[in-house]
Amino acid sequence: QVASACKNCVVLGKAEKAMFRAHSDACLEQSQVDPRLVDTLLNGELTDDPALRKHVYCVLLKCKVVGKDGKLLKSAVLGKLATRSDGKNASKILESCSDQSADLAPQDAAWNLFRCGYDRKAVLFDYMPTDKQPALDA
Repeated sequence: QVASACKNCVVLGKAEKAMFRAHSDACLEQSQVDPRLVDTLLNGELTDDPALRKHVYCVLLKCKVVGKDGKLLKSAVLGKLATRSDGKNASKILESCSDQSADLAPQDAAWNLFRCGYDRKAVLFDYMPTDKQPALDA
């Protein structure tokens, strides 16, 4: 029961998972990441690897979660979450995760946001498409 164990996360539907996968596939060439690292990431194992950092940045950029500077696009993301019943806690966590040093490289800022959200079990992380979790589609 992922939903009850994850009170701060937003559960992705089929279309959102498919979009995430498509963006991830599109970023593979640019990031040159080992696809196995992406698979382990989607299964909840984060490996701090420069190519994976680039990949996460690319995906979050395509999903319009971060801007070109790697920083959280607060109004866009929080606006999307505000319309969801499960988005209130997640938006608070993402906002707290977005306070970072200004001199970070974009991929590092995006990675730190991702790690922070993941570690705190927030939106975009706990329900990534994995074979281990039960389907929670409406």
